[in-house]
Amino acid sequence: MVKKYWVFIIIFSMHSFGCNEDEFLKEDPRDSIYADNLFENYSGFYSGLNAVYSMIRNVKGPGDRMSRDMLLTMNTDVLSTRYNTINDSSEITPTFPELNDVYDWMFQLINTTNMIISRAEGDVDWEGQNQEEDIANKNSIIAQARVARAWAYRQLIYVFGPVPLSISEVNGANYSNGWSRNSVEEIKAQML
Repeated sequence: MVKKYWVFIIIFSMHSFGCNEDEFLKEDPRDSIYADNLFENYSGFYSGLNAVYSMIRNVKGPGDRMSRDMLLTMNTDVLSTRYNTINDSSEITPTFPELNDVYDWMFQLINTTNMIISRAEGDVDWEGQNQEEDIANKNSIIAQARVARAWAYRQLIYVFGPVPLSISEVNGANYSNGWSRNSVEEIKAQML
């Protein structure tokens, strides 16, 4: 009997002194980095580009698996490498784990650069002293992002040939997993 009484008191206390779920579940992530609060000024875009450059530096690949640089030099005219299997495409099969790794890595880089390019067109404090400096800062950010995107597509067409061409930011409204491949010529034209 006493045990049931305490259970009732605990449940009643939790109900009476519980939190207001409407207020508790509201998020105000001012101290976290999200695209909406990162790409507000030139410094935020510069940080975004640093993330892109970090992704590019990952060309050596993670862990003990074969480096991405080997895969990216296959079927090219690059002759000097630390691997003996250069241009030996018989080692590349659909189960080759590095294929998925490179494909995902490149499209993460492309999606990131697309986000930078897209959001640079919004209302941004470019932190210049005048309008000319603002325009120069904006153009510099967009140009660097486009070069990084072109580099990623160069790697993709070397390894895979025709791949999907994505030049807009992927968000919840336009997400799709039903992509079709574009020709290498279309991709090269976009790279230029």
